[in-house]
Amino acid sequence: MPSTTAPVHSAALAGSLGQIGHDLRGAWRIAADRRSFGCYAVDIFFHRLLRLFNARSYNRVRRIFIEGGIEITYRRNRGDIYTVREIWIDEIYRLRDGHTPKTVVDLGAHIGLASLWVRENLRTLFHRCRRGRSIECGACEPQP
Repeated sequence: MPSTTAPVHSAALAGSLGQIGHDLRGAWRIAADRRSFGCYAVDIFFHRLLRLFNARSYNRVRRIFIEGGIEITYRRNRGDIYTVREIWIDEIYRLRDGHTPKTVVDLGAHIGLASLWVRENLRTLFHRCRRGRSIECGACEPQP
C-alpha cells in the first residue's frame, strides 16, 4: 500500500520553501545591515523548516536592526518570528490612503512590535502630510 505521508510532507516542504523565499525578500528589503539580514534569515529557516518536524520553540533573544535604525528584539520562537514577518514584512497594519488616526491603542501588545511599527510608520505619514499633528500610541499586555 503506498504511503500517503510522503506527498503531504513534500507539499508542506514545497510550501515552506515558497514562504522562505517571500520572507527572505522581505527581510532584505527591511534590514538595516547585512548582519541583521543574516540573523533574521537564519531564524526564518529554523521557523519554516523545523515546524515540519515538530521541533520545540527556542526562546533565545535576538536583536536586529531594520531600516531607519530601528532595533527589534524578539525571541527565536515560531510565534515571535512569524509576528516580525506579519508586521514588518507583510505590513498587515498598513492603512488605506487618507486614513490618519489621532490615537492608536494596542491591546494585547505581545512584545510590542505592532506598537513600534505604528509609531514608526504613522510618524512618517504625519510628516509627509505636514499637518503638524502628533499621534498618541498606547499599548498594554495583560500577561507578563
